[in-house]
Amino acid sequence: MIRQPMPPRHAVPEREQRPLSEGGYFRPRTRGDLAKALSSSREMNAIAPASPRPAEMLAEVSVNGRDVLTADDAALHELLVSNAYAGDEAMPEATHSLEMSAAVRYLGSRVERSDVRASLERLKNTSVSFGSAGTRRSEDVRLLEGYVEVAPGEDVIRYRLPEPLRVLMREQHSYAYLELAALPRMRSKFSSRLYRVLALKARAAPWKPGQENVLRVSATPDEVAGWVGFSVAAGGRVHVGKLKERFLSKVVADFAGVRAFRLSMDLDQGGRGNALREIVFSLAVMPPARHTVPMFFDPRTDVARVGGKDSKEYRVESRTWRRAAKRFSRQWRPDGNSEGTMVLTARDIAEMWSVALHEALEGVALSDGFHSRAYRGSRLLDAIAAHGADGAAWGFACEEADRPDLLSKFLQSGWQAIFDEAEAARLARAPKKGKERKAPAFITAEPGPEPAAPPCEPPQRAPAVTFETCREIILTCDQAHNCYDAESIIAPVIKGWQYTGTRIVSVTLRYWSAGAYVRWNAGSFPMSEADLDGIQKRLWKHLDGPEEMVA
Repeated sequence: MIRQPMPPRHAVPEREQRPLSEGGYFRPRTRGDLAKALSSSREMNAIAPASPRPAEMLAEVSVNGRDVLTADDAALHELLVSNAYAGDEAMPEATHSLEMSAAVRYLGSRVERSDVRASLERLKNTSVSFGSAGTRRSEDVRLLEGYVEVAPGEDVIRYRLPEPLRVLMREQHSYAYLELAALPRMRSKFSSRLYRVLALKARAAPWKPGQENVLRVSATPDEVAGWVGFSVAAGGRVHVGKLKERFLSKVVADFAGVRAFRLSMDLDQGGRGNALREIVFSLAVMPPARHTVPMFFDPRTDVARVGGKDSKEYRVESRTWRRAAKRFSRQWRPDGNSEGTMVLTARDIAEMWSVALHEALEGVALSDGFHSRAYRGSRLLDAIAAHGADGAAWGFACEEADRPDLLSKFLQSGWQAIFDEAEAARLARAPKKGKERKAPAFITAEPGPEPAAPPCEPPQRAPAVTFETCREIILTCDQAHNCYDAESIIAPVIKGWQYTGTRIVSVTLRYWSAGAYVRWNAGSFPMSEADLDGIQKRLWKHLDGPEEMVA
């Protein structure tokens, strides 16, 4: 049987259904590849993984007995919980593993193996209470149990999480995300506890284009002390001087690594010489990270790539523009004071980026925003160097959606000429195809007439390669994927598939790298045609086009 090419899909595929808990609650995913992020400090900062936490573990936690935990203890515990949840969102009773080297690297260069061992001991000997009587409450819960296993070539933390904690994680009635890269930078344990409280409050005030996007949280010193577990006097009142010295003086600096919002703080003294009456935390909510915007489309139908090729340092994934169009398509306001909106496509946003990048490289301002905006001029090039082209492109799109500036040029009649100039510069930067090889010397410039072909039978067409006759199947990865994605996302599905065939077939992945396709063999498997169909259906978001069969 000859496999026919898969027919094109014209309908937008439905949103993937996320597995629900036994209680029917949505289980949020971990954002970012945690395993890859733990491979190096650079990857941790680049990926910036975030793990969801239920409200009971954010704003309703108290330490029982003496509080000896440190900021590093808190960061390590959040890492261990995140590692377990990323492995299985159902959070079954199981022993989890984490390389000791990964824990040391995560906590920072100042931390040694002995420090991690000490943190583990404190976590195992500390009990807490979660939640409230009005929702769900568990008291006297040990944070952790486990041990360190050392063998030739191995140094691994083996640990188990208590049942009440696992129940909260798999039944998240309401939740917020914790940024794992931000926690080790906090030097005060009170800062990490305040971060949990504010992260939950910020969840209720998402960023909106054109709005103030500042959330103010006010509390008395006693209330703040209760949030973070700061010690109070016998009468239940906090010593304000100690609160300022040990906590409030450090909190803004400790929050510098948080990306979801920027924190500032005001102390209301109620007049000169008066006691501190109120603390006001101002959260400047940031635009959402591009990875938080889901994309539900079939790459096999995505024939036209958006944005065009560019040199490596300025290359932006097609998906970045699709995410921007999905997130902001109806929120672009030609007049910053107008309530009207207009729709921009992914290609329109990519055009504005191309012009902004050319403007930055040439140093010739097209509008006033060139001198003041975070993603224009030299600051745009700095953002590319710091966060990559995709991160800078997303920031540019968010900034334009929030307060349009270059959009006014986009709507003017001379835009096409400006864009054509930027496109010419992009094409000049883009990698060129290999040079044509010179013809061998024996080939003359004016070849003589070819001899007449002898009469013969018409050439026979080579038989089509079918699944039954092929020895190799080549699957092409989406161009947004690199070798790490092929190995960590696509290959595990292929290698872990329950095959039902009897004939061994080699599977090769073809991924895009440095302007060309590279092949990587994922292995050989006893594959049936039904297996191939199932794998393609599972991976349709990550593959580009139908399979290629090689005899």
